[in-house]
Amino acid sequence: MGPVGTQVVKKNSGPVKCKLANEFLLNWLKQPGNYARYAKANGNRARFAKGSEKVGLESRGVVAEEVYHMYAKAGGKHTMITMKSKLWDWTRRYCRAHAVATKGGSKDMVLKEFGFYYDLVDHIGEDSNILVFDHNKKRPVTELEPPRSYVKKCGEEYEADAIQQLEIKQQQEMIQMMDAIEKQQRYQHEQMNHFLDKRQDFLYQQSHRCRLQQMQIQASLILSLGNRMKDAGFTEDEIASNIRLLYPLEFEIQNENDIEQKSTAS
Repeated sequence: MGPVGTQVVKKNSGPVKCKLANEFLLNWLKQPGNYARYAKANGNRARFAKGSEKVGLESRGVVAEEVYHMYAKAGGKHTMITMKSKLWDWTRRYCRAHAVATKGGSKDMVLKEFGFYYDLVDHIGEDSNILVFDHNKKRPVTELEPPRSYVKKCGEEYEADAIQQLEIKQQQEMIQMMDAIEKQQRYQHEQMNHFLDKRQDFLYQQSHRCRLQQMQIQASLILSLGNRMKDAGFTEDEIASNIRLLYPLEFEIQNENDIEQKSTAS
């Protein structure tokens, strides 16, 4: 077992009360030995080791799961995938920031690599020189197991880090797909609303145009009828009376227009 395991928090101190993931990981990495334990964890060696070789070996996935359970017990809301990914990302970025710092890089350059570097470096100390990824070198081809047995074994003992990365990638692809579907639906709704607005405007214009044409035809008929009745010897009162019987609505509108014109003229 590593120097610091589940005993990161003293028994009499209770669980860590921090609920924010960043603050929790900062507190965890500041505990002596935790960074070294995660950095030295080797999933490949733990998986391929046999017999007594397994003693003292653990994978980074196992360490990350232990960190997640502590975080969840403290009231954290992030998922296991998110916390495992964050711990993996932080240690990688810390290594890059430490490399920049040891080469004389400026503070801004270091913080660009990892914003929490100076919060952790004094606590991690000499363990900062441990390379998190020096265990990830490819194994010689001669050491690989036969293809069939290896495939069968992978179904049960696939490295936790690889599974974690695959789950994160699938989750990101799902989010991107849902965003694309949402954008497409929003675009279709906007196009449909635009079409309905255009159609409503067209119908209104057509209705208004037809109404004007109908009124013009009625006015022409009334005028023509009045002229014919006048030629036939009807008085103006008789003409008005007959038109009122044939076109009561148009006659009332015409009277209202005449009254309005007279009041305007006076």
